[in-house]
Amino acid sequence: MTKPLSKLLVICHITAIGLACSDQAPSTAEIFERYIAASNAHDLETLERMTADDIVWQLGPWTLVGKEEALRPHYADLVNHTVLEAREVVVRGDTVECTLVERSDATRAYGPDSLITHARYVFEEGLVVKKEPWAPSPSLMELNGRSEPFRRWVREQHPEALAVIVDSTGTPRWTRSAVDIVHELREAWVATGKPGS
Repeated sequence: MTKPLSKLLVICHITAIGLACSDQAPSTAEIFERYIAASNAHDLETLERMTADDIVWQLGPWTLVGKEEALRPHYADLVNHTVLEAREVVVRGDTVECTLVERSDATRAYGPDSLITHARYVFEEGLVVKKEPWAPSPSLMELNGRSEPFRRWVREQHPEALAVIVDSTGTPRWTRSAVDIVHELREAWVATGKPGS
């Protein structure tokens, strides 16, 4: 075999391997990394593309069903400058379990500096179909307790805002206007010295 022909065969072999590898679907770990990166970049379009229409998302005591509902908290993350750090990531098939460390304007306002939750993500065909806790989160309970002075201040000083930010059961509305109002009120509460805390 001549040298030019052998070089051509090597190049064709390398190209064929590269093309074969590029046709492989991304691993669950890669999909999860993209999802967390999109969350941290507040890339709502990518998050929408990566979210199943029938997703079930457990967020603290609330269960959000369907893409529209599940995407609403991501707008709150944008407004609150939320950053997630995934630790202790374990991938089993289409499921990812991890410890999430969340830092945001909310955690900084109420303390502690970060919220630690234990999340399980389930993916199907590259889409997140479920997010749920795999263990209780003591820091979520702590954050809830530390935010009570703010909630009390809102009830006392801005009762008109309650109808916009929560429904009759006390569940957050997660709409853009509600998230914006909560953010503005929290900044005002912090600026006045965090009354009640």
